[in-house]
Amino acid sequence: MEANHLQVPDDSSTPHDAPLREKIFAVLSDATCELTNEEILAVLTLRRRKAAIDILEGRILKGHLGARLRPGLEQAATAATIEDFLVFERSEEDETGRSEVLGPLHLTQ
Repeated sequence: MEANHLQVPDDSSTPHDAPLREKIFAVLSDATCELTNEEILAVLTLRRRKAAIDILEGRILKGHLGARLRPGLEQAATAATIEDFLVFERSEEDETGRSEVLGPLHLTQ
């Protein structure tokens, strides 16, 4: 396995780099082994996706967003993935009384 050679922004870099630097250091401090650049980036991506899912979950549980399976997937409800759902704002209603559908969840980068 290739040793970690990720270019971590140093303290002389711009303030814009500080959040990335902190996230990389957090990954490295949580690791129990040496990580490659790709593994560090994979963990960062997973954490970003998890944060987005946590926000969506909270908004659905509080009634701010609604969700329903995309058409044609009703039979596969028990094996659904997050991308199989359409999300809609519950507070926005059109003239027919239906909430506005925002579209399918796409949590890929």
